[in-house]
Amino acid sequence: MDQTLDPRKVIPGFHGELFNADGQKLVQVNTWQLQVNVTNTDYQPAGSPQSVKIFQGYSVSLVFTETVVEDATLLKNVMDNLKAGIQPQLAFQGKIKGHDGKDARYVCRGCVPDGQFDIANIQPGDVLSRAWAWGVNEAPDLQSLLGV
Repeated sequence: MDQTLDPRKVIPGFHGELFNADGQKLVQVNTWQLQVNVTNTDYQPAGSPQSVKIFQGYSVSLVFTETVVEDATLLKNVMDNLKAGIQPQLAFQGKIKGHDGKDARYVCRGCVPDGQFDIANIQPGDVLSRAWAWGVNEAPDLQSLLGV
């Protein structure tokens, strides 16, 4: 059976939203991405020409770009904790709105800054933005999925 893609059903990027732990929409976030990285070990049994992947673990990351409106929220929270020698830990909730009124919701708890993040990223002629990378220390809670 020949199936063609109906472009009216493709979900555009503006159907995605990111919220903080209190359920407040982070309107200044224009892009976000939630990813899983699976770690395997190669194993090749004696006498077999094929090696196989043996599951060892996984990690989850959340990255987003924040359009800088004010520094009194996320940056201040993170920097105050870092200066006090405390690992900042936050929760985020991502949402994708489907065309049928249903949505996909992904709750990320135990989020900690991971690697570099921007304090200031100035480029003439551009909007001031801040890139964030977070390690997600708990498995994401897939509260709802599109099409399910």
